[in-house]
Amino acid sequence: MKTHHTSFTLFLLIFLSLASCQKEKNLNEFKFLLGKWEGKRDEMILQELWKKENDSLFSGKGIVFSGKDTLFNEKLKLEIRSNEIFYVATVPNHTAPISFKLISSQNVQWTFENKEQDFPQTIIYRFVQPDSLYSIIEGNDKGKPSKEEFHFKKIN
Repeated sequence: MKTHHTSFTLFLLIFLSLASCQKEKNLNEFKFLLGKWEGKRDEMILQELWKKENDSLFSGKGIVFSGKDTLFNEKLKLEIRSNEIFYVATVPNHTAPISFKLISSQNVQWTFENKEQDFPQTIIYRFVQPDSLYSIIEGNDKGKPSKEEFHFKKIN
């Protein structure tokens, strides 16, 4: 019986030690995003503004202008929940914020996904140069594959 108890205690100690070694997530790899980004599409001006709230939350907003008119305005967040990173958008005509989980982080490209969302289901950010950001939203829109690309330049 004592051997069984010792084995269990040893297993528990190893498990706890491995669990404590799990690396805590942070948003350091997204520091490039902080600041004001601007892009153009047809006659529209697109902006994303990001600021650091703390080590586990960046807040932002996305705005689309045509002349002096605001066509679209969304609140954005990058946040850590349960040691996972999420891109969260609060958009008009949705009652609740929409969360996209980070599923891939490779070199200078980050992919967020929410397969339950109508459109988009995937959001990709690619940091091209210190002053250049590329963003893609894609997925099925009313049953048809759809993709939109955005190019931003850092303006501060």
